[in-house]
Amino acid sequence: MLREFGFKNYYGFREGISVSFALDANCPAHISNGDPFSTIMGVKGANASGKTTVLRGISFLSAFAARSFSYDPDDPIPLVVHFDSSDPCELYAEFDVNGVTYLYEASLGGNQVVSETLYRTKAKKVKIIERQGNRLVHTIGEFDALKVMVLRPNASVISTTKQYGLPGLEDVHSFFVKVVSNVGFTGHVYDGSNSPAVAAELHHDAEKREFVAKFIKSIDVGVTEISIHESVERDPADPSKEKKKYTPFFQHGETYLQSITWHTESNGTRALFNRLPKIKRALDTGGLLVADEFDLHLHPMILPKLLNMFTDQDSNPNGAQLIFTTHDDDVLDYLGKYRCYLINKRDNESFGYRLDELPGDVLRNDRAVAPAYRSGKIGGLPRV
Repeated sequence: MLREFGFKNYYGFREGISVSFALDANCPAHISNGDPFSTIMGVKGANASGKTTVLRGISFLSAFAARSFSYDPDDPIPLVVHFDSSDPCELYAEFDVNGVTYLYEASLGGNQVVSETLYRTKAKKVKIIERQGNRLVHTIGEFDALKVMVLRPNASVISTTKQYGLPGLEDVHSFFVKVVSNVGFTGHVYDGSNSPAVAAELHHDAEKREFVAKFIKSIDVGVTEISIHESVERDPADPSKEKKKYTPFFQHGETYLQSITWHTESNGTRALFNRLPKIKRALDTGGLLVADEFDLHLHPMILPKLLNMFTDQDSNPNGAQLIFTTHDDDVLDYLGKYRCYLINKRDNESFGYRLDELPGDVLRNDRAVAPAYRSGKIGGLPRV
């Protein structure tokens, strides 16, 4: 479970931001469900304020930690510092795996790793690994075997350990691998571009296919069934080779003849078809789903139904988490002040705060949040 993450000198966030999922004693019981950390976190703000960058920060850190050894040795590290800053970008994530708390910190600049540090807390907090440049300068005894690794400037210690097949960091690597995101280096990745892969995934996973179909049928007034058709076609790059193609069909009525394809289905149904498998993956693994514009093409009343999957302990027994952006104002009243960050920008610098960090009593547990937001009292509004 993700406790907190943050970054500094990353895109528009010169001074940085910390995003905490922690819930204190002031949080109402109907929000916390008795848990110390939230399973959902919303991010709101004006266009170009930096909302997507908040999600991009944890998405990038997760990908770098778990998969950066897959970069070519000469590849640049895919990050952007604040304008012409010569300072490194600093990122961190604190998380729990199997009852142990880890804190991973990375400083990256000049297309190379400046430093990495990993802490572990059991009975007490201990620094277990420290890297400076391409050298491991500190390991506790059980990780001394990692000293045989040859470190690359653009690859993390965690991904390098995985590549070498060395033991010790399996839980840390597993946490970052289970982060599923629709945000990349350039920002939001449109769901529709991945529909063939989604269709293939659902074809081979009957449980996931049923999950998607059940939800869509529950909110779509026309769809009665979803099926995936498998066909074989010639590879355009090499006509001598064949490859399998998977096409979704959405049935509207009692017979297969009343089916339509992806291209003629509604945008809302197509959006759910692509997003629900990611939700199912997060729920099954207890991972983190990072979802930019989570409600794009969806009716506002569908968003709470999706969020309930993460807040309901019956549907989320593994403690999966969701962090998302949205332009929907009404969801603020669902989230309350403990589960939402507002992002603002001033003089080309982005900054953000969780709503319970606001001083005074503008926001109280017994008051709706959306009216205060729309009135401009708490920030995060576009200038129109």
